[in-house]
Amino acid sequence: MCTLDGLRINTNMQVLGTNMEPIKGLFAVGNDSGGFFAYSYPELTPGVAAGRSMTFGRHVGKYLADL
Repeated sequence: MCTLDGLRINTNMQVLGTNMEPIKGLFAVGNDSGGFFAYSYPELTPGVAAGRSMTFGRHVGKYLADL
C-alpha cells in the first residue's frame, strides 16, 4: 500500500530536509512522496497510484536530463 504522510518534496520531486532545503541527489515519487494520500486513500479509484508514480517519475527523469 502506501504511507499516508510521505516525504516532503519540492516541485522537482527533491526530498526536503528538516531545514526545508533539498537533499542533494535524493528524489521521491509515487505513494511515498508529498503526502498525496494524507487525507484520504481512494480505494475505489484503480490506477491512481500507478499513474501518479509514472507521471512524476517522468518529470524527475526530464529534470535530471536537463541538468
